[in-house]
Amino acid sequence: MLAVRQSLQAPLARVETMIADTSSLSEKAVLQARLAVAFMEMGNKAKARLNFGFASRTAGQITEPADRISVFTRIALRYFDARNTTLANEILAEAEVLAATQLEPQLRARVFGEIAMARGYMGDFVGANLAINNGGKEAGRQQLVAKLAEVLIVDNRFFEAMGIMESLEDHVQFTQMQLRIFANFIYSSRVDEVKQRLGSAISRARQINEPSERGLLLSQLARIAARVGEDAHSEVLFKEALENSDVLEGRKSQLNRGLVALDRARLLHFRQSQDTLEFVTDIVVRDPIGNEIAATERTAKTLLPESLLEKEEED
Repeated sequence: MLAVRQSLQAPLARVETMIADTSSLSEKAVLQARLAVAFMEMGNKAKARLNFGFASRTAGQITEPADRISVFTRIALRYFDARNTTLANEILAEAEVLAATQLEPQLRARVFGEIAMARGYMGDFVGANLAINNGGKEAGRQQLVAKLAEVLIVDNRFFEAMGIMESLEDHVQFTQMQLRIFANFIYSSRVDEVKQRLGSAISRARQINEPSERGLLLSQLARIAARVGEDAHSEVLFKEALENSDVLEGRKSQLNRGLVALDRARLLHFRQSQDTLEFVTDIVVRDPIGNEIAATERTAKTLLPESLLEKEEED
């Protein structure tokens, strides 16, 4: 432990120098709060309390109410990182009252969005939804829901993200996020969890109004289905994805078909990929996608056993 503390002294000293040299009160307060967390992790509770006090006093000097509330919201997160959940919640509760009573609608929406992200980070999804409801109406609320779900996905908190995503009305956003979660589950060998949720994702994707977006996302879901052993389901989805090309015109139709061919190639279905690509005649679309398919095939033939490639082609 002593060696660890000594190794951290120089970096922490540099942070203290940065704080001293920073003229922005917002940046200074945030850095002080982060430094407090670092000291807490080192076991130096006295210095942690000291720097949290500096951070709060610095934030209190910010004159613009919206900026002051935003900085206190970020300080609350650092209290949470330092495992002082009670104080973190108290700060956010006060921030909500101040935002509701002191800010104009536009600024109020922004600040409540930040509070919602903070509540989500802390795992308080009831509080996050309340903040979202206070922060935006209709489209604005949906944007906050999507942003919170995105934050949780980036943080690998997938089940929490999926709970938030259920209130998303934008089927494109929902499907795109679900695809990211499915890919992570597959990499983590959590295939059964993908199978349990695949039907819901497909149902949402089929409700997308724009054929080009619907075709692209159905094709990607077809890849996911194949990777979890749902081959018959995958074929149905690939067929639906191609059918969207028939209702599109010009380059959009060609691009949709080309991207389906590429998804086939990424599953090592090279024969089906080439069959699909045959109907892509627009050179602007065909050449780059054809090159990508050829590169995928070359890589597969170099790295994968011949028996596996033959099995995929037979399937």
